[in-house]
Amino acid sequence: MEWLALTAALAVCAISTVVAEAAPQRAVRIALLSDTHVRTNPTGDHAAYRDHLLQAIAQVREMKPDVTLFAGDLTENGSPEDFLTFKALAAGLRKPVLWVAGNHDVGGKRLPGKAEGVTEESVAAFEAALGPSFGASTAGGARIITVNASLLGSGLPSEARQWALLERETARKGAMPKVILLHNPLFLKEPGEKGGDYWCVEPEPRKRLLELARRGSVRAILSGHIHRPLEAEAEGIACITTPPISFGLPPGVQPEGWTWIEIDPAGGVTARVVEIR
Repeated sequence: MEWLALTAALAVCAISTVVAEAAPQRAVRIALLSDTHVRTNPTGDHAAYRDHLLQAIAQVREMKPDVTLFAGDLTENGSPEDFLTFKALAAGLRKPVLWVAGNHDVGGKRLPGKAEGVTEESVAAFEAALGPSFGASTAGGARIITVNASLLGSGLPSEARQWALLERETARKGAMPKVILLHNPLFLKEPGEKGGDYWCVEPEPRKRLLELARRGSVRAILSGHIHRPLEAEAEGIACITTPPISFGLPPGVQPEGWTWIEIDPAGGVTARVVEIR
């Protein structure tokens, strides 16, 4: 009898896993925000950035996405106080809400000949306040793989753990759409472009990440950082960069906003910018 009970329990677990990984019956709706640059007790421009975020939160709440994502630069200075202020503001959104770190939160990517950049200490400070800086979870009908872009190519111990996670998650079976969320876009014009700049993931980790995404049938790679919208395709994957909440580049030309994304049951991806009113 005990053996029968154990068999029945295992069968229930197997069925639950299949259901969890089943393809969605309708489009997965994602609200993608980025570059909020939150500062505690803001004044001047940063007070305006806070107002923009509150307006965006109201818009997102009205549109009722399945999941809301923040693509980094959550704060201006990466201080514990700023992290807590961002977390309090984001609490105004309906769950699930996920986020990743940006260069303003943990330091930028590490480049040869430059001493500054992300450190294990800055990552630990972010994680103490806001949770893991990389990971994966099922949210809103999609498998969301969160990536700390600053770690890519850094050589830090955390980078090796992040690659191990990416290997596991992209190899994960199931019909649920996979989405990668990170701060820096992989490229601006084409996947083979040179590195060494401020904006994009460096060529070697870019190539590796794209290959994993292709093999894993990732549907979309979502990012922020450049403070303007950008859409491209690589290896059949939609690469979507959202405009900023805080300030557009060039200032006064690029409006602030966020992006509404839908992934249909067949895997097609569409994106629409929502300007902040």
